[in-house]
Amino acid sequence: KKKKLIEVVEVPLPSKEEKITMGKPEDVKANEGSFEMYVLPFQYDALAPNIDALTMETHYSKYYLNYTNKFNEKLKGTEDENVALEEIIKKVSISDAELRNDMGGYYNHTLFFENLKPKKTEATDTLAGAINKTFGSFTNFKTQFIDKAEAITGSGWAWLIVDKMGKLQIT
Repeated sequence: KKKKLIEVVEVPLPSKEEKITMGKPEDVKANEGSFEMYVLPFQYDALAPNIDALTMETHYSKYYLNYTNKFNEKLKGTEDENVALEEIIKKVSISDAELRNDMGGYYNHTLFFENLKPKKTEATDTLAGAINKTFGSFTNFKTQFIDKAEAITGSGWAWLIVDKMGKLQIT
């Protein structure tokens, strides 16, 4: 049997004199291409404590930027270069794993950032009613949503959608 070795490294917290410098969303620019990044209308720390500034900065200025640039690069010079995203999604080959990954990363991050709001908002009566009808309660919905997201290896992306039959689904 192979023994797994674990190395623990303690990284000290910055002292009061040290300041962690965060970038700003408005400084993040993707390379020119068919698809642009959603412009984040608030600073990285606006969602704290629910989503910390470092997580926001990492996802926006690193992951989202990277997926946007790689997706645009793969489309450059192809027949899909100026095609709507939904059309590319409909016809992308299941065997083109790299394109699907970069396109999915771009699409998921765009949806994610477009739907974040720095001020607390409540579900509308219509949505709240549909959640209660479908899942029994908001608490049940939240539990199922978290379970679904945690079951996905790697990304953890989960979405609440309305399917073709008009029913709520966690996917």
